Parts: sequence; structure tokens; C-alpha cells
Amino acid sequence: MGGKTWSIDEEHLFWHVIVPRSPKAVDPASRALSWEACAHEMQQLMGDEARRRYTKLMLWALQ
Repeated sequence: MGGKTWSIDEEHLFWHVIVPRSPKAVDPASRALSWEACAHEMQQLMGDEARRRYTKLMLWALQ
């Protein structure tokens, strides 16, 4: 058993906004945020629509 599946909005935000600024960004110049900062950014951007508490480990494990 696993946790809740991600919503379409969560998936879109993760792949199109968070990952391009993460330590795993394709463009090294875009690697502006640590995984911890990425988790904070995702929490802020999801706002009231957040279905969970995002953590650096959660985001790192998905990439």
C-alpha cells in the first residue's frame, strides 16, 4: 500500500515548475533550488489545494 496518488495539478507543478529548478534540472544553470527549497516552493504554490505536506525526501524520491 502506498500514499495518495498525486493530482493532475500536483504532477504538472512538479514536472513543469519544480524539477526544472531542482538539483536534477537538465540545464545546470537552472539548478537554483535545493530539494528542501523545492519542497517549500511546492507547498507554497499548491496552497489550499495541497493534498499532503511536501518534503525534500518525497520530491527527491519521485524524480
